[in-house]
Amino acid sequence: MAVHRGSTGRWPAHAVLFPLAAAYAAVAVPLSFFALTGGPVWLPGIAGPAGHAHELLFGFAAAVVAGYLINKAAWPYLAALVGAWLVARGAGLAAPGGAVAVLAGAAFFGLAAYATIPPYVRTAKKWRNRALGVILLALFGAGAAYAFAALGSGPHGRPAALAVGVDAVTTLMLFMGGRIIAPAVGGYLERRGIAQEARVQPAVEGALLVAMGVAVAAGLIPGAEPLRVAALTVAGVLAAVRLARWRLWRCGGRPDLIAMGVGYGWLAAGLLLQAGALSGVVPVTPTAAVHAVLVGALGTLTITVMTRVHRLRIRDRVSGFAVPGVAVALIAVAAAARIAADGVPVWRVEWLAVATVAWSLAYGLLLTVLLRPRRIKP
Repeated sequence: MAVHRGSTGRWPAHAVLFPLAAAYAAVAVPLSFFALTGGPVWLPGIAGPAGHAHELLFGFAAAVVAGYLINKAAWPYLAALVGAWLVARGAGLAAPGGAVAVLAGAAFFGLAAYATIPPYVRTAKKWRNRALGVILLALFGAGAAYAFAALGSGPHGRPAALAVGVDAVTTLMLFMGGRIIAPAVGGYLERRGIAQEARVQPAVEGALLVAMGVAVAAGLIPGAEPLRVAALTVAGVLAAVRLARWRLWRCGGRPDLIAMGVGYGWLAAGLLLQAGALSGVVPVTPTAAVHAVLVGALGTLTITVMTRVHRLRIRDRVSGFAVPGVAVALIAVAAAARIAADGVPVWRVEWLAVATVAWSLAYGLLLTVLLRPRRIKP
């Protein structure tokens, strides 16, 4: 892997964290599959559903978030951040709950929070922009809380930490997805002479943040499930309305933009499925509904965003979207198969196998894109 140093002596975090996250996503899920379906348990940290969810949220997703938001960093800081992540993954998989895994995980979340949260707290003038700091605090705080639960209350605090982590990642995708898609689509349509009035849609974005905040709070309050169902329903409808107003069907010449729209569509569908599953209206399990977000949305958006950031870094304006496009299609297969695994239990293992293979192939393809940088002058 080649990392190009800028003239300021600072390094882009995504140049290191994106390839590591993609490789980890491609490898960790198959290891988890074997353990979850009665196969050999090579790594106890990912052998159960909680460990699987932990590594997806606080291992993979947190690394992508840190890589995206930490634009340039001094190399000692970046070395500490990446080192803490690597130690947390290794120790957490081999000896989950051990002091090394806990301290390394906490160090990573602390370092990531230090570099990402203060800028939004200090400089943001609108409450919607400051909300990003709160979302990041929820994500990194939930990861640290999950780690320290092993030393304190044992496993009792972990379900709440995972639930907050899922909602934090969902809210982050709703927020950042809109901030990335809206200007990209608007700029493309304007270059084609098409006016685009609905871009960030601040009123919709604000309502989305409020709805997700209510959903998070309701999820932590016993007996507040009807309130959570209502909040998730509102968030899902708002996300669908926002997506429709972007008019992505006019972006036929930009498959990368369409793919990001597909990812946002998975978000809307996943929120509505979660509400339907909790209320009993939709015949899917809550776990299957969550995977519409954590496989469909997270997979699609991370692949498209990592590809986009990497190409901007190496000043690649000409490559097609063929390889990432195939990866996005594989994510759709993985998400559908993972949902079907809970809906057709007699074929559960087979559907899980399809989902695992498709997910791993998708991130394997992404890794080939991320590891082919072009050398440029600083």
